[in-house]
Amino acid sequence: MDKDRVYTVKELSEMLKLREPQVRNLLNRGVIKGFKIGRYWRVAKEEIDRLMSGVQNWTDWHEKEEL
Repeated sequence: MDKDRVYTVKELSEMLKLREPQVRNLLNRGVIKGFKIGRYWRVAKEEIDRLMSGVQNWTDWHEKEEL
């Protein structure tokens, strides 16, 4: 089921066009809500949908963020 899909940091970095350390930074700061399995981050599809719908122009937003 697609709604139960979870993404890895690598998959997320490819989707968001960010480097993996930047994605981890956003996860650690709580900008992106995720969960850890052991030491590895996972992010639910619902969180990605929420993030993308809440930020209309993701490219402009993340380029202005101090990552």
